[in-house]
Amino acid sequence: MNWIDKAADQIEKEYEDGLIDMHEMHDQLADLRAEAQQEAEDAAQAAYDDCMGW
Repeated sequence: MNWIDKAADQIEKEYEDGLIDMHEMHDQLADLRAEAQQEAEDAAQAAYDDCMGW
């Protein structure tokens, strides 16, 4: 399990425990997806730059 899955599980647990409402859960999951997407793009760019010798 990677950090994204662990973070999503934690958010879902907070919802199940009644600590956050459904709207907050969806907002947090959307933020998590955006963060994961940015991290993936950064890694892809770094790999491309390394391959191209930049």
